[in-house]
Amino acid sequence: MVIQYRKGWLLMQGSSGNGHRYSCGSTKSARRCEIEMSVSTQPDIYRLIVEQMADAIIYADTEGIIRGWNAAAEALFGYPRGEITGQKLDLIIPERLRAAHWTGFDRAMARGATQHGGRAIVTRSLTSAGDTIYVEMSFAVVNDGEGKTIGAVAMARDATQRHHDDRTLREQLAALQKLHSDASA
Repeated sequence: MVIQYRKGWLLMQGSSGNGHRYSCGSTKSARRCEIEMSVSTQPDIYRLIVEQMADAIIYADTEGIIRGWNAAAEALFGYPRGEITGQKLDLIIPERLRAAHWTGFDRAMARGATQHGGRAIVTRSLTSAGDTIYVEMSFAVVNDGEGKTIGAVAMARDATQRHHDDRTLREQLAALQKLHSDASA
């Protein structure tokens, strides 16, 4: 593709000879114009990235209504996107954790930041079958271009096996320590 900047216009011509013009206005640099054109004419690269991520991506608005749910979220939690979009996050939060979740969620929406500072945490979650799973999640507040909080995004992955393996190791270690203690006595 050939890209030229001429008199406030970015001119692009592909190998097939097809061309496009993008108006940059007279005050923009060629590089700034090229960046803006790239963002506005490319396929929605972020949507493609989110959809193809191996980790579950969940976006909820400021009321905790699910507005975004990728294929990995479908696989992890068992809810098809069409079924869960528009529903409250409560569907994936165990009942005994909901009060604490909503306290933290509301605080994050008011502050414009989470208390976790981007750190991943391991917590329990629910699947569509009602099973409790352990998930490693990281959270971020989403702000619009003017800095107004518009929701939150979470990235999650299944940590159930790791949680069970860790518990087994702790139990084995405790048993070994008891054996050692009994043998020393």
